[in-house]
Amino acid sequence: MGSANDFYSTLPKNPKKSGPTSIADHLVHLCFHVIFWLYIYIIRLARQFSPQKPLPDHGPIEILLTGTFFSDNWIISLLGPLALSTRCGRIRMVSTTPVPDIEKVEPIYPPKLLIKIIGRSPARLATFFWVGFHTRPHIIGGLHLLINGLTAIFIAKLMGVKALYSCCGGPTECEGGGYNSENHLFCKLRGPDQFIERRLLDAISMADLVITRGNRAIQFFQEHGVATQFHVVPGGMDGNKFSPSEMPAENDLIIVGNLVPRKRVDLFVEIVSKVHTIRPDLRAVILGDGPLRPSLESQVEKLALQNVVYFAGYQTNVAEWLQRAKIFVLTSEAEGLSQAMIQAMLCGLPAVVSHVGEAEELVQDGVNGFLIRDSDITAFVKNILALLGKRTMLTAFSKAARQSAERCEVHYLAQKWDGILNELSERSALR
Repeated sequence: MGSANDFYSTLPKNPKKSGPTSIADHLVHLCFHVIFWLYIYIIRLARQFSPQKPLPDHGPIEILLTGTFFSDNWIISLLGPLALSTRCGRIRMVSTTPVPDIEKVEPIYPPKLLIKIIGRSPARLATFFWVGFHTRPHIIGGLHLLINGLTAIFIAKLMGVKALYSCCGGPTECEGGGYNSENHLFCKLRGPDQFIERRLLDAISMADLVITRGNRAIQFFQEHGVATQFHVVPGGMDGNKFSPSEMPAENDLIIVGNLVPRKRVDLFVEIVSKVHTIRPDLRAVILGDGPLRPSLESQVEKLALQNVVYFAGYQTNVAEWLQRAKIFVLTSEAEGLSQAMIQAMLCGLPAVVSHVGEAEELVQDGVNGFLIRDSDITAFVKNILALLGKRTMLTAFSKAARQSAERCEVHYLAQKWDGILNELSERSALR
């Protein structure tokens, strides 16, 4: 097996971003260079003059977080296990999106007037900054590096408290300076920038705790010189809610996610078209919504798949939709560890997925699903047809999928958080 560097270098890049070509592009890169030089310089000063405060030895730990999320299930999967930890006292979550009702989680929203004046993200981060200095938590953290993790590390170092970075999207968040990420600021970079990438890696090194979805991200960071405390904590799911159904499945294939370019749902439609030529009774579901829905609907119409592909849109009862399907498909060109895939496998769905990010943390090729390299449509079709054509194979893969995903059950991960926070407390007491 190659190194993590080799693996992540194969991720598709935006062909339009070959590097700065105009004076304006160069000025954008220069501005980022100046900002990051100041960012790292200020943090290093803060570390010298703001000594780290140790965590409580045994008492509850207060945590402040911020992040952007697009579904209740996604944020519940991240906050739920942490909130259930016996060491967690309270989590204050600064957000502009309504936070689901989770025990020990206190949502904090920016003032509406502030949002109107400076915008949603700036208002959220300003509120995050104010709450941090007002409440003085033990840990300050951000979900995703850009720009939440960077802000959390900055505030934590100014205050002398522990900094947590939750790496939800894998190395794509910092690779090449984040130019290929979905962050609306960093996507202004017209190509990879090694100076910015190095500063991002320096920032990650200053975090006291980095949580990833799988081991490949840790390997990538370590190979790039990041030395800090790493732990793998996938999203935690309710194994009772996401469980196999005894009712027969009415849909053959399901894909779940935002309808955005990175998810490559257009490939899913092509796959469905080819499978349909061999299995005319095929039924497929696209669960999710987003800006690409109109173009995807046009693609379905062009391929005469209106009676085959059903656009379910955004749904809150994801478990019910998964329980009514046979096979989970993921065609993304980049992922961390897909929350939807975890949910699907807990429901007993074999996973036929792109071999990207941390997918192999759960998917054992040829045992509970298939890992497809290089968006190979032929391989997708071949393996889907194999599962649909052999009931005994589908049943065996279904049982193996459930067993593999049980390590992501919320109570199991809560115990893991106990160990992580205890270890962080012990390490801080030694300094």
